[in-house]
Amino acid sequence: MRLVVIVYRLLPFALAFWRDFRRWLFFGAPADRKAQDHERRAERLVTTLARLGPTFVKMAQLFAGRSDILAPAYAKALTRLTDQVPPVAAVEVERIILEEYGAPADELFERFDRTPLAAASLGQVHRARYENEEVVVKVLRPGVEELVAADVRAAKRIVGTVERWWPNPHVIGTRVVIEEFSVRVAEEMDFRMEAAHAVAIGANFAGQGNVWIPRVVVPMVRQRSLVLEYCAGIRVDRLDEWVRDGRVAPERVIRDVMELYARMMLVHGLFHADPHPGNVHVAPDGRIILLDFGMVVRVPLELRRELVTAIFAAIRRDADALAESFHRLGLVTSGADPPVIRRLTATLLSGSSFPVSSSILHARRHSSKGSAPTTTPISTLSRSPRRLRCRCADASWHRSIRRARARRSIRCVPSARRSAPSHASSRAPRVTCSMPCATPS
Repeated sequence: MRLVVIVYRLLPFALAFWRDFRRWLFFGAPADRKAQDHERRAERLVTTLARLGPTFVKMAQLFAGRSDILAPAYAKALTRLTDQVPPVAAVEVERIILEEYGAPADELFERFDRTPLAAASLGQVHRARYENEEVVVKVLRPGVEELVAADVRAAKRIVGTVERWWPNPHVIGTRVVIEEFSVRVAEEMDFRMEAAHAVAIGANFAGQGNVWIPRVVVPMVRQRSLVLEYCAGIRVDRLDEWVRDGRVAPERVIRDVMELYARMMLVHGLFHADPHPGNVHVAPDGRIILLDFGMVVRVPLELRRELVTAIFAAIRRDADALAESFHRLGLVTSGADPPVIRRLTATLLSGSSFPVSSSILHARRHSSKGSAPTTTPISTLSRSPRRLRCRCADASWHRSIRRARARRSIRCVPSARRSAPSHASSRAPRVTCSMPCATPS
């Protein structure tokens, strides 16, 4: 029954997206869509996902940061779901607190605010006062474990069916996100693990003056409830007023956030893997506040070393070394022609007029148990490539492109042809040729 409800709610959006490519679904020119049309559709999509419940709200948060899958109009709309979802009734929250602690909220806390501070996808946060300290109480939504399990099964069935009939890179990317979500979401629903992650990351940044990790109130850690230090601040994407008043410098915020995540990934090896704006705040004194440690990934030392090698190769603009790093990281389609990959890497580094779509790379997924990484090929399932007839001086470049297309690694599209609909960067992995001699044959 849950599968039927999900299909009923989401099928109209799937058909609308399909009509962006084929007005009459199986034939016809693309439907004429304006920016306002996509904005209105994005608003309806947000409302529908919120009604479908916490599973789809949480997945929407993940997609909000995937600009390779969603266009800005949809990604921006989905960011509203990060802390503005329908709240759970206060009586239900108090019931969870009573079951977890064996005492009502009024006895446990000196003050407990019934109005939630934030309503997230899996949990809800309330301000309170505990032992003369301002804290937040995070409570798991009631019944969310069973609902998430049913929704993940349904989502996998739906996307698997769509992928068999329409092996589009964006559909495949969606499937990768859902698979990763199914692995991580069980950990997120155990607040004891979140507390352990928060303590570990807090220890890693101890003494770091520009980072504020909320302290865990250890005696109040339970599976479905968690108490942490209250950190006053504002979301990183809502700093306009503070910037106008000169309270924060946007350049410093950007630098601090980049350094924060670089340290977690490349130095500490313990990475906060849910960095949407609702989880990154800025304190009045300019410190970066990191929230919600349910989704944390350990980065093996070998992978960190290879990432550093790739970064320095890019800084040196060494295309050969960077291409080798791509291979060792498992980011290149198996069977791809090495000279073509080196040529495309050089193009990326040089900022040539031949922009390369990131879809020629792979979506990489690491298991939570440290097993060997698995890769999901994107480009190998693309549709038949479009042929080009080129009569330009740089014939070697186009021969390389044709060889890559023959291996179904990329798809080349003349730049003069229509652009893709705004909700997707392309129908298939592609390299856009901006030279006037590129004409369809």
